[in-house]
Amino acid sequence: MKRILCFGLILCTFLLFGCGKKTSEEDPAATTAALSEYRFTDVNGLDFTAVFSYRGPYVEDGTNENLENVSAIRVLNSSEHTVRYAEITAFTGMGELHFICTTLLPGRNALLQEVSRAPFLGAQTTQVKVDSKVDFDSPLTLYPEVFDINVENGVMTLKNNSPVPVPGDTYIYFKRFDRDGYVGGITYRIGFSDLAAGATVSRSSENLSENDFDILFIGCENPPEVKS
Repeated sequence: MKRILCFGLILCTFLLFGCGKKTSEEDPAATTAALSEYRFTDVNGLDFTAVFSYRGPYVEDGTNENLENVSAIRVLNSSEHTVRYAEITAFTGMGELHFICTTLLPGRNALLQEVSRAPFLGAQTTQVKVDSKVDFDSPLTLYPEVFDINVENGVMTLKNNSPVPVPGDTYIYFKRFDRDGYVGGITYRIGFSDLAAGATVSRSSENLSENDFDILFIGCENPPEVKS
């Protein structure tokens, strides 16, 4: 059992919101371009590669459909703040391409897939623009004094270690990654409701594989009181 002590759906409305590493050579996020060269730097605190061709699961809409030649771009958070949500436009010689990035910690990078699945036509990227960027206004937390998280075989188990219930909805947010960084701008979440004191509840998700996910934070409708 992989045990991760307390440290979906795309949240595109008000919030679109490393933990093991996959080493298999059959990496699902294979691309046809080198990903290490960030040609557009310090664009509102973010660095970008040129647009390139992606082959593998399309994750941005939650379908995980295997596609060929989708336009993609890699973003690096070179700022000191965690990005909550950002809209990105890449300008090429054949038009504009659009991407969304969510929950990107400082120093981390993500491979973003074009939101409309636009194919890569080989045109040169001339400019990258960041719009509607919002950072988290407080540190992310897993409430380690309150919760334990365990993940095994695609099932996430949350235990409320506190002597009092946690009413309302509690969500665990996570991202998938491969050997190069996060896969997709999407952030997934698994929900739990009305956790009784000492309760242990499990939920499954097809997006929880063995070692290729990163649990980022817990969001609570009614945050538990943590004694300092």
